Amino acid sequence: MSNNIYSMTGFGSVSADTEIGTLQIELRAVNSRFLDFYYNAATDGLRSLEPKVRKLIGDSADIKRGKVECKIYISNRTCPLQNISSVNIEAIKNLHDLSKKIKKVVKVKDMTIGEILKVPGIFNDQTDVNAKVETAVLAGFQECINRFNTSRNEEGNKLAEIMLRQCDEIEKLVKELQPKVPEIINALKAKLQARLAEALTDELSNKSSLTAEEVNDRIRMEVTLFATKIDVAEEMDRLLTHVFKIRAAVKEGGSLGRKLDFIIQELNREANTLASKASAIEMTDTAVKLKVVIEQMREQVQNLQ
Repeated sequence: MSNNIYSMTGFGSVSADTEIGTLQIELRAVNSRFLDFYYNAATDGLRSLEPKVRKLIGDSADIKRGKVECKIYISNRTCPLQNISSVNIEAIKNLHDLSKKIKKVVKVKDMTIGEILKVPGIFNDQTDVNAKVETAVLAGFQECINRFNTSRNEEGNKLAEIMLRQCDEIEKLVKELQPKVPEIINALKAKLQARLAEALTDELSNKSSLTAEEVNDRIRMEVTLFATKIDVAEEMDRLLTHVFKIRAAVKEGGSLGRKLDFIIQELNREANTLASKASAIEMTDTAVKLKVVIEQMREQVQNLQ
């Protein structure tokens, strides 16, 4: 089994200290038929890095489909005295007024300067993302992508292992039925032949224009047509062929989701045909079990990249 199999779902997070505070970077993805990318940044300065972040993720994450959300914000933000203009004085005044109103209702301690500076909105959105900060941000994103890919790869490999076990189950069901099919068909042919012979013998006894040889030819033709209609050898062979294709795809690795989705549809088609041709309880039982396993496999494929 290849090791480069990825799930659509994954998560990675990184913290990085910079001169503007501690950057918190998160990258998560969930299932989606198409590729959707969302970039959520706390400040204009960080939002301006979106094109570079998109390119970095596109080059490093190799994401083909899924809903990907990227979030970056600043915690423990620094407030250098020389950059006091970045502080929202009006917001601090409003916070002070609110604090006085609260104290009239309940007894609370005064907030420290550090606590005040952590309140959202205290800083004006003037984050200066200089070259040094930008380098730290992109380096943090690269590490986050690595962790994100590791998460996706671990889950993808587990999904592949589950699918290989399901392939074994499909193969087992088919191979258990294969030797029984000729016996089932022969028994049904004999039963049909006996019924037709009885019916046409009555016709001959009523002085029909048909000769005994013509009656036997007609019986053989009907029995042959019936056997052809209920024969499921081709369906079982194709089921095993599709199982072989799934194993080969998993061994090759890469982006398997769409490819395996098509093969699963073909597996389901063959199982449906087997069910429609079923002329004995053994065939019906196998068809039902196959459809259950194939549906479970389809659910796993929906999670693959």
